[in-house]
Amino acid sequence: MDRTKSNHLVEVGGRDLSDRSRHRGTHLIPAITLADLSAEMGMSVAAVRQARLDPAGTSYRTPPAGWQKAIAKLCRKRGGQLVKLAEELEA
Repeated sequence: MDRTKSNHLVEVGGRDLSDRSRHRGTHLIPAITLADLSAEMGMSVAAVRQARLDPAGTSYRTPPAGWQKAIAKLCRKRGGQLVKLAEELEA
């Protein structure tokens, strides 16, 4: 990240974060979303959403096998992204 060419406080993923009012309600570090998880597991967002519901509900669906490993994989990937961001900010 070349700070000499920018008047911005910090830029992450192409988003200028210096204008805080414009970013209210957004995450500085994006969370793992249902879309991320559904893509990792090769299933629809709706199916992932239903697997998170109360098992007593009529819309509940059994979580797919391997869902824990899929989340762990996404966490490790996100962890690497966070380490890279920390290194860029400390440089």
